[in-house]
Amino acid sequence: MVQILLERGADPNQPYGHSTIWRCFLKAYPFNSDKKEAHVCWRELFHLLLHHGALANEIHVWCESFFLALEYKSSLGSVVCRESAIQTLEILFQNGLNLNRRCEDSTIWFRLMDIGHRMQFSTIEAYNFWKKILKSCVLHGPNLGQVCQGECNWYNVFLGNLNEFRWTPQLERMIRTFEIFLSYGVDPNMSVDGRTIWELLL
Repeated sequence: MVQILLERGADPNQPYGHSTIWRCFLKAYPFNSDKKEAHVCWRELFHLLLHHGALANEIHVWCESFFLALEYKSSLGSVVCRESAIQTLEILFQNGLNLNRRCEDSTIWFRLMDIGHRMQFSTIEAYNFWKKILKSCVLHGPNLGQVCQGECNWYNVFLGNLNEFRWTPQLERMIRTFEIFLSYGVDPNMSVDGRTIWELLL
């Protein structure tokens, strides 16, 4: 039915209340469902709406809902939800998602980094999910300089863990994360608090 309406001229960007049909659809991602069919259906509609003129530059709306789900919805603990979220993120990149786009008082990338900082100290499942997201993101031009900014300053947190001289699962995860950052272009000679990460580490 949706396809028929679109083929007959329905506009996914048409205003609906204080939003648009497209934005409402993006916010309706099935975060609360662990049924594969629900996620497959959503992604099919997602492709269909984009094909019929939905504004790709508004897909940050999905990211905002995604952030909230990462922080507050336990349903993302299911394998189905995690894999579906990764696949949806890839679709968003294919359709123009810009990680450096403003999102509230920050950027999409910075908010994701902030959440990832907390996820690495959670369960191993949450960390592995975060690592997949990170590997997907670093291929799409984020501002890597933000890894040493704000409360999610990965450099300082990493060094703080090293200073404890205890090999913990959290420290190992931090090292694995830094391997990803470095392999995709984070400069160990970048200045942090007046010193480079290399100097801080030494």
